[in-house]
Amino acid sequence: MENYFTQFPAGQKIEAPDGLLDKVMSRIIAEKRLRLRRRLFGILMLLLASIAGAVPAGQAFWNDVTGSGLNLYLTLAFYDWSAILNNWQDFSFTILESLPVISAAALLGAGLAVLLTLKYAIQYYEKISPSSLLFKTIN
Repeated sequence: MENYFTQFPAGQKIEAPDGLLDKVMSRIIAEKRLRLRRRLFGILMLLLASIAGAVPAGQAFWNDVTGSGLNLYLTLAFYDWSAILNNWQDFSFTILESLPVISAAALLGAGLAVLLTLKYAIQYYEKISPSSLLFKTIN
């Protein structure tokens, strides 16, 4: 360590090698791109996980809708409109009671997770390759 300080005495100007700034700047840009690629990979893994979570949520919602008899009430709306108009309050409460709220909330949450991760995946992809033809608008 002492030899290092004696090689460069105080007050002596040291010239930087040619091309050092270009090398440093290209390395910084490469590190930024590498960091963006790692983030994109992580976001894509989250996207796959959210899609994998949306499939069972959709199946649970469909099973709850078919099991609750909601489809029977909705078919009544198309076949006997006068009965619905006469008893609209009872009909609306019956529809509300037969809605599978928990599985609908799970499906909406999974859908929101898919859309948000897809949004971030597109943003990171555009940062990595802005010259991509995939997201360019045609005038």
